[in-house]
Amino acid sequence: MTHDLKAAADRLQLPLVIRVDARESEELLASALGELNTDEVGIRIVQTGVGNISESDISLAVASRAMVLGLNVSASGDVQAAAEREGVDLRLYHLFGDLVEGMKEALSDLRPPPKWETILGRAEVKQVFQIPKIGTMTGCIVVSGVIQRSADVRLIRDSVVTWTGKLSALRRYKDAVHEVSTGLECGIALENYHDIKEDDVIECFRIDEGTRPL
Repeated sequence: MTHDLKAAADRLQLPLVIRVDARESEELLASALGELNTDEVGIRIVQTGVGNISESDISLAVASRAMVLGLNVSASGDVQAAAEREGVDLRLYHLFGDLVEGMKEALSDLRPPPKWETILGRAEVKQVFQIPKIGTMTGCIVVSGVIQRSADVRLIRDSVVTWTGKLSALRRYKDAVHEVSTGLECGIALENYHDIKEDDVIECFRIDEGTRPL
């Protein structure tokens, strides 16, 4: 029970003020919405009731930061104007399944999208020297993949990540370049970081972001 309470407390919640056409609909809807709850996101019903949506429902939604839902009920022009004025998300549905599906999508929007890391390439530091107006510059060889000027990078020393950030320069000989491929030598400078040593590894990576269906 304690674990369940903690999970509920940690869950991102979607608060709802609901108006339906009949008491039976109210009970069925509460049950269906409850089945959408997961460990990450869940429905919190602030209030339910039978009858048309009123301005007091909008006021309650403002106070609780809730969405207002109506199933086979109406909202007068004044109520709709109040919702728009207060920035309340007011949604009217005529089909039970459409409302449940709409809340499933709304819950999905609450969840942070998944992120994953793709390693683009690695370069080994062979030399370290100082360049005026640039600072610490390294002479490297790309041992795998590609090093991209615009990507994120990390500095690895003795298998430990010591710094993560961006490149301030990527060069082939004297030319600034956008990327350098496996087997090629290049010059690399790290943005606002100068504690670089020979045999350090500069790893280039990209963070990708996707969508999360409920």
